[in-house]
Amino acid sequence: MAIAIKLETRQYILKSDAEAAKEEQTIFFIRPLKFQERAEIQDALLETEIQALGPKTKDAARFSKQRIMLGKQMELALMAGLDRIENLKDPDGRAIDYTKSMPNKLKLAVLDLLRVEWCQELTQEILGMSGMTGDEEKN
Repeated sequence: MAIAIKLETRQYILKSDAEAAKEEQTIFFIRPLKFQERAEIQDALLETEIQALGPKTKDAARFSKQRIMLGKQMELALMAGLDRIENLKDPDGRAIDYTKSMPNKLKLAVLDLLRVEWCQELTQEILGMSGMTGDEEKN
């Protein structure tokens, strides 16, 4: 029997915050991606460029270059699957707001402040809860 994905938001604590006191933890509210969001990520994952190196001979064969677009994958996954952040502070200790209803420009400004490893961890969690395994992410 097939079991569908629950499209509900849940709390996520970064692995680096797991041992911190509850009041010190940043809480990320994430949800699985909808079909169209998953399709958009899959379309952005792999860009292929085919080039010819002269005539096809034993020494000069055709080849293809592939470029994995992980940055775009993170952007799309976080913009779609990250609903809210609580208890995120700037370096001066001021609260940083992030909600799904914010304009994309403001959301991107907040994402600019997150460490790359946090973005990668959140992306992996969102893709995982969306049912996108490693094999599906690459296709």
